[in-house]
Amino acid sequence: MQEEITIQFTPNRSDHIESSRAYYTRSRTMLFMNSLLLLLFGLVLAYSIPNGEIPIAWVVILIIALVNPIFIVPSISGYIFNKKHYLKSDLKFILDKQGITIKNEHAQLALKWDSFSQLIETSNQFVLSSSLYPPLGHNDMKSKRLIIDHPFVFIPKRAIESTDHQNGLLAILNDYFESPAIKQSRRVFNIAMSIGGILAVALILAVVFISIGD
Repeated sequence: MQEEITIQFTPNRSDHIESSRAYYTRSRTMLFMNSLLLLLFGLVLAYSIPNGEIPIAWVVILIIALVNPIFIVPSISGYIFNKKHYLKSDLKFILDKQGITIKNEHAQLALKWDSFSQLIETSNQFVLSSSLYPPLGHNDMKSKRLIIDHPFVFIPKRAIESTDHQNGLLAILNDYFESPAIKQSRRVFNIAMSIGGILAVALILAVVFISIGD
């Protein structure tokens, strides 16, 4: 495995929109938050319908919440990219066993691997999702805002120069994201989501039966 990989590219609006959509629809953090929202909506629905009520406000909130990561947040990300000139600066990524160093003409940011919790691959990008703790760039928030300004890092596949370059990048990424600790965190998350889903269904059914009984 190569000790170090360098990747350089000029970010564009499409990069920011695609990476935002990937993060807000596929990251474990956002899946967990959306699951809590669905649980809350399910409880409100289970309590309201047996009493002959239609919670219109909650239906609207749910629709907005479902549409938000697919359309609204990516659009906002594209708007922010247009407004902030420093997000258009050329980026240089240096990846090694310790983490990722990101540079542009305004700042430099060093991120250790434990700043990341998940690797999301799309058709055009690799998106590295931030850990909940420590949060991405917690030790240098000023530089973070001048370079990435969101809770993830993206690497466009167009920046990969050759098959060897791609293999080197994947080797470094997999060395961390396929490590026993990260695999264990994935297993724990999947188990927690499964148990949470079962408990949520049970709780909603209990609320329905209580409401009908009343």
